[in-house]
Amino acid sequence: MARGSTRPDYRLFMGIGFSDLIVGVGLVVAGLAGLLGENGSLITLAGGAFAVIGVAIIVWARNKLSQDSGSGGDRN
Repeated sequence: MARGSTRPDYRLFMGIGFSDLIVGVGLVVAGLAGLLGENGSLITLAGGAFAVIGVAIIVWARNKLSQDSGSGGDRN
């Protein structure tokens, strides 16, 4: 018997977004503090990109969670 389609767990996506944000901010801080050596500016830019992507994932997941919460129940 075929199993029904499962809905994605947007809370998991939010957790991934928060971890991405934390790693990105950590890389930016380490790069600006001079802890990353010669190529610190490249890693700082990559950390900034990680942080921006993390924020985008969090916003997207929160939007999807709010859409799902408003559509519950029978609408007869």
